[in-house]
Amino acid sequence: MQNNIKKNLLNFSNILICLLPFALLTGPLVPEIIIFILSLIFLYISVIEKKWHYYKNGYIYFILTFYLYLCTRSLFADDLLFSLKSSLIYFRFGLFSIAIWFFIDNSKNLIRYFAISFLFTFILAIIDGYYQFFNSANLFNIVSRDYRMSLLLNDNTSLGNYLARMFPLLFGVLIYSFPKSRKNIFLLFLLFILTDLLIYLSGERTALGLLVLSSFFIIIFINEYKRTRILALIFSLAMIVSVSIIYPDIKEQNI
Repeated sequence: MQNNIKKNLLNFSNILICLLPFALLTGPLVPEIIIFILSLIFLYISVIEKKWHYYKNGYIYFILTFYLYLCTRSLFADDLLFSLKSSLIYFRFGLFSIAIWFFIDNSKNLIRYFAISFLFTFILAIIDGYYQFFNSANLFNIVSRDYRMSLLLNDNTSLGNYLARMFPLLFGVLIYSFPKSRKNIFLLFLLFILTDLLIYLSGERTALGLLVLSSFFIIIFINEYKRTRILALIFSLAMIVSVSIIYPDIKEQNI
């Protein structure tokens, strides 16, 4: 493969990867398109350059085995077409994972750029969430279909789930990409508190459970940030108690 073609494809892929966190705020369609394009680019380059080691590893064998298991189970389901519709395309998750592995190997600063883009997107989602809480509509004047908060560019009421599922990844890429400093610790401290409170305000119990789980793992396994997470959790709980007293409806939503 010509170096210029590969370089252009890699640069385009890096842009798509950095845009992926923002795309998730628009609903499921745009992220699926991005994942499909990234997977195609990876397949094209890896086959042309015969990068077979990305396919010959224990992770791929495990995913392939699990995929065959799902497809086999689907054949015995009561609603065959409905079951096969989800299981047949499940392989895309494994393919996308090794595609990201490939792009990281071939792009020195990809994780750092992704962390910066992800951080700005996450802050935007937080700002939008608090704006919704006080104005009953988001920054683009999209009104939620129920009491929960919608995504930035979609009326899907799953902002809490977005924050709960994305924050562990954001936390990971931030501490990987940037050195530990007072400024960065303070930033993480604020993000912890703002995210904790907003997930509680969203009224999504699943998101709240995921938040508790991720907090537990951070405290247990990441010693360097254990104190930061515990202090942030104390502040968050104090604010959550205060909000529950002022807004009893929010307490009922979470219970």
